[in-house]
Amino acid sequence: MGLGRDLKEQTATFKVAGVVPMDNPDLKREWTPNFPGVSDVDNCRDWEPGIPVKLDAIRDKDEKYWDDYRGTPKAFIPLAEGQQLWSNRFGSLTAIRFPDAGQEEATLRGQLLQDLHLVDVGLVPRNFKAEAGAAAKGSVDFGGLFVGLSMFLIGAALIFAALLFLFTIEKRAPQVGLLLSLAGLSAKPGGSCSQRQGW
Repeated sequence: MGLGRDLKEQTATFKVAGVVPMDNPDLKREWTPNFPGVSDVDNCRDWEPGIPVKLDAIRDKDEKYWDDYRGTPKAFIPLAEGQQLWSNRFGSLTAIRFPDAGQEEATLRGQLLQDLHLVDVGLVPRNFKAEAGAAAKGSVDFGGLFVGLSMFLIGAALIFAALLFLFTIEKRAPQVGLLLSLAGLSAKPGGSCSQRQGW
């Protein structure tokens, strides 16, 4: 696979060094991992691996081999040759197999987790929560900014209400004076209703 997920077609020639019988205990179907669109279909011509495949190049004997042995490898080549042919930006290996020496799976898994690190395969674990918190500490305190802006708006509203009240009182000053005068006259002792009305 090249840049932009484009497939590059290459040709290599190998000399057959020997034939492994299919009943050899070392020859197992599990050598080929399950691949969606390939390992779950019964007919080779129904393969849908997601990449271009020349399905018309599949012969009848290839179909029979698939029916009998599924994904059991048909050929083995040296590791260095395979890495030269199929290595890409994702690496030069697709799987690592461990011989069955009677070890327990849990023990083997623990040893792998102890010896392997994500950095070895180009993955770097990051604590995004801590990084986001550290980045926010050096920024502007928007909480204080919003509180100050809210106080400014509240103060401006109070001043506007006070000015509106004063302007209303100033406009009504003659009526207020008249009302105060009437209230003072009516409050004098001995004042009669007719006197108030005549005034």
